[in-house]
Amino acid sequence: MKQSDISDSLLVRKCGVRHAKIFGRLWFAFMYVFLTAVAAASWVLAPELATSRGARILVGCFFSIVVVLAASLLTRISGKFFGEIADLEARVKAHLQGESLES
Repeated sequence: MKQSDISDSLLVRKCGVRHAKIFGRLWFAFMYVFLTAVAAASWVLAPELATSRGARILVGCFFSIVVVLAASLLTRISGKFFGEIADLEARVKAHLQGESLES
């Protein structure tokens, strides 16, 4: 599977590295808030989905597993995104320092 470079993305090309970093901070914060809202709503709906006590426990465990998996995936994606942004910033700084040394 080919891994794309973040510098080729439309966000970085149009807005720049600084704005991509700001966008990432806002986007991932929004996604964590959305995940929290979904998790809270699932606990409210769990008693309606299962009528017996044992089924409620199973439904609750299922919701817990889904929330933990989604949070870990979101954390992994955000770490990769911010790591690539940091690498891109380092490349830009190295490129700019190389140009200033030549002048």
